[in-house]
Amino acid sequence: MNWLQRLVIGVVPRSWGEAIEAESRTWIVRCSQCGHECSLWDLGGMRWKSTKPTQHYRVRCPQCQQRGRHTLGRAEGPLSS
Repeated sequence: MNWLQRLVIGVVPRSWGEAIEAESRTWIVRCSQCGHECSLWDLGGMRWKSTKPTQHYRVRCPQCQQRGRHTLGRAEGPLSS
């Protein structure tokens, strides 16, 4: 967890923290360069009770190390790490 995730998880009730992490893991970031997919939580992001279907993030891909526009979409369930 990064510092922001630890801060939020530390101040909200435990059930909310677990819900935030679980839902953040269902949001998948897909690299536009190499196609690598990982959960938003694993990249240090959080998303809870969001209804927007697809967005774009500018982040560095953990696989190809390219910084660029990555697609954020909802998966059916959490990714297995």
